Amino acid sequence: MRLTIFAVMASFLFGCTSSLHPTLKKLDTLEPGVVKTAVLGGTMYEIGYIRALPGFVASANYYLPEMDNLVFPPVKKGTVWVCNGKLSSGDYLCLCPDISEKDVTTSTGIPLATKLPLFIIKPWGEFAGLYYTDTDRESGQVNHLHGLFVYTDVPLEDSYKARLVYSGRTDSVISLTYQEFNGTMKTPALSQVLTYEMTSANMINVKNVMIEVMDATESTIKYVVKN
Repeated sequence: MRLTIFAVMASFLFGCTSSLHPTLKKLDTLEPGVVKTAVLGGTMYEIGYIRALPGFVASANYYLPEMDNLVFPPVKKGTVWVCNGKLSSGDYLCLCPDISEKDVTTSTGIPLATKLPLFIIKPWGEFAGLYYTDTDRESGQVNHLHGLFVYTDVPLEDSYKARLVYSGRTDSVISLTYQEFNGTMKTPALSQVLTYEMTSANMINVKNVMIEVMDATESTIKYVVKN
């Protein structure tokens, strides 16, 4: 998801009661000195930071109803709406990065000639209507899209996360998967399978993180981060 979306939305929301700004969440589960156990496929640690805006994700495939004589494209399950403003009622003002003006027509098939309206979504995910930024107008759409939206935090493009996953043991060799994520965090930007021969010391260095492996089987690993 592009950071430019955040900037464009900020310029749209002159009529809102309030604008929303990204929150910053630090990720750090290293916990040096704490003995931990991870199962096969489980995360051993995560580090990074998530800069996110509130948003909503579609819980199912859905054909949007005609609203205000506007015809919207079908929504796919997993489609995300990003929110950058709130009305005085507390309802969110959101847009979908996957839907642009060229995707919306009038009921007579004429391309949309104005700015795309924002979706008004209540904090619990109920769709409440459309908001027109050029005229500061709300258009209620009662009982439309009930149950379609589920709240989520939407990571922005400059978010970053690295994690280490246990991938099992074969004979005296353990396998770990190191991954890095950017932006939406959906697909790793980097994924490496790392293998280590277990010795009497059982100390391994993973991207400058020192880990003592106390025990490892095909399905679990017991370990402690040393630094």
